[in-house]
Amino acid sequence: MKKMLLAGVLMLAGIHCTGCATIVGGIIGYQSGEAVAGAAIGAAIDITGAIISNIEHKEEEQKREIQEKEREIKRKEAIKIYAEEGYIRVGSISATGKMYGEELKRKFDNIGWQYTEVTEKPSREDALTKRVFQCQTTDDKKFTLELLREKNQDLLVFIKPAEANKELQSMVTSQVGIWVREIAGQ
Repeated sequence: MKKMLLAGVLMLAGIHCTGCATIVGGIIGYQSGEAVAGAAIGAAIDITGAIISNIEHKEEEQKREIQEKEREIKRKEAIKIYAEEGYIRVGSISATGKMYGEELKRKFDNIGWQYTEVTEKPSREDALTKRVFQCQTTDDKKFTLELLREKNQDLLVFIKPAEANKELQSMVTSQVGIWVREIAGQ
């Protein structure tokens, strides 16, 4: 009867603790006449291992969360709109692979703004890519839009009204900023 009870206790401990050390400890303890003590030592080893494993898992999870937060901050900081100064800075990661000039032309077409590209042909040695558009809003306000990008650097979008007009500059910069975020997928 004692052997059956001991075997049942060992099986329950093995199932609930899911640890081999408990079972092995019980078997070794049984062989030496101290089955309960052996199982208790094995269970202590299993529990300690589980605690350590849980701590390591939580540390890895915290590291992943911190890295995700850092990525999110970088993504949010990727596009900065300076409406008062009349320019937008698009981080190099957000600018990579996107055709901002073409997409902005499409946005202009959608709302009826007129534009003419007056970009000078760059030489092949230039590390700086520059596109310039002469634009006009539906209410005949004129401004220049410049897209400047140096190789592997941020994209700069400048809005320069034909006449000194801070209100127009802020309005156009804000609108273009919204479009730039849409193009970047933010």
